[in-house]
Amino acid sequence: MHTYTIEPIKTITKDENYNWLSEESRIEKTYGNKNISNIIDALKDQFDKSKITYIVGDFSGGHDEGGFDEIKFTDKNDNEIKPESLKTHWVNQYKLFKHDNKKQIAYFYQEYATSVDLNDASQLESLMWQTGALNQFGSFAGEYSVNGLVKLDLNTKRYILDGSQTIEEYDELYEEGEID
Repeated sequence: MHTYTIEPIKTITKDENYNWLSEESRIEKTYGNKNISNIIDALKDQFDKSKITYIVGDFSGGHDEGGFDEIKFTDKNDNEIKPESLKTHWVNQYKLFKHDNKKQIAYFYQEYATSVDLNDASQLESLMWQTGALNQFGSFAGEYSVNGLVKLDLNTKRYILDGSQTIEEYDELYEEGEID
C-alpha cells in the first residue's frame, strides 16, 4: 500500500499590492496541465493505435448555465473515431488544497494514482474542463450567449477555442406622450 502525503507548493503573505488571485489561477493551471499531460501520456499508445489525434468538445452557455454539449475523438482530418476502449490504470494525478487565514494563503498538493476510462463521459468531460479553455466564462452567469468548440491536440498537448459570443446590452427607455 502506498501512502500519499500532502506537499507544499507555495505560501503567500496577503498584501494589498500582491495579486494572489492571479497566483492561485497560475497554480491551478499548472497542476491541471500536469493532470491532463499524465492522462494523455498514459493513453498515448491507445490513441496512436486508434489513430486519434484530437479530442473535440462542442460547448454552449450563458444566462447561468453552460458547458460541454458533446465531446468526441477525431483523427488528423477531423473525422470522428469511436474507439473500442480507452482505459488505463494508475495515472498520477494532483489534487490541490488551500489553507487561507487572515495573513497568508498556503497551497498544497497531493499526488495520487487513479484509474482513467475516457469511454466514461464524465471522465472525458472532466479532462476537457481541466484544459481551462472555458474558464473565461466562469459559471456562465451573465447576459451573454457563447458557443463553439475546444479542440485538444493530443500530440502537442495544446488546445484551440473557436467560437462566438453575443453580449446583451440594456439601455434605459423613457418616453412621455400625449394622447389626443
